[in-house]
Amino acid sequence: MQMDNAKFLILGGTLEASEIARTLVSNFDDNSVITSLAGSTNNPKPLSGKIRKGGFGGPEGLIEFFYKEKISAVIDATHPFALNISKNAIYACNKAKVPHICLRRSPWNQKPGDIWYEVSELREAVNILRNMGKRVFLSLGPRAVSHFSGVQGVWFLIRVVDPPKSPLLLSDYEIVFGRGPFKVSEEINLFQKYEVDLLITRNSGGTGAYAKIVAARQLDIPVIIIQAPYSIDMPVVNSPEEVYKWINDQLGLKI
Repeated sequence: MQMDNAKFLILGGTLEASEIARTLVSNFDDNSVITSLAGSTNNPKPLSGKIRKGGFGGPEGLIEFFYKEKISAVIDATHPFALNISKNAIYACNKAKVPHICLRRSPWNQKPGDIWYEVSELREAVNILRNMGKRVFLSLGPRAVSHFSGVQGVWFLIRVVDPPKSPLLLSDYEIVFGRGPFKVSEEINLFQKYEVDLLITRNSGGTGAYAKIVAARQLDIPVIIIQAPYSIDMPVVNSPEEVYKWINDQLGLKI
């Protein structure tokens, strides 16, 4: 493989994916990097290289894309909870014999002052929140909101990037708009302004979304935190630097 014809597909949607795209474009060129976005945000931040929106049509569609675009390697830098995308990537890469690596952020660890209630599924969070808070910052993304549709007597704060296309399936809520990463001071102001007494979030790891965890700690606000399912059958690293090393070691390309 020569440096002038290498072509990378990044399964993106995270800050790390953006950083990797920027670094690869700076080492190769705009045409050498394609970042695929699942489409959860209508107006994503600008990215280096090419952008592809929408699904591939399952693993077979992904294989077809590999051949069409002559993909040299796949970098899975999706959200740690996007397991279906990762599973499709594993199958497609193995079948098409395309080298692949998965970047999974190291999960957050509970620190002194954190009031955490760890669960493994959304339904567990629904079951225990009823006795824990009345003004809840539901920081899970709009797709997860419907799981809480049957909860009564609780007000929810929902933060989104794009306006919802239809009313949310919640009995009592308010929407605020914002795109992270946020500062700790901004999260503290948000909690205090809306008198939040409970945070529900996923343990997505990394630094981009950690400010709300620090804010909850400083305000003594409990957190229902959903732990990530980390079972994945592919090479896994925890940082963009390790991805670059993998490219150097496995593909013989200097980054």
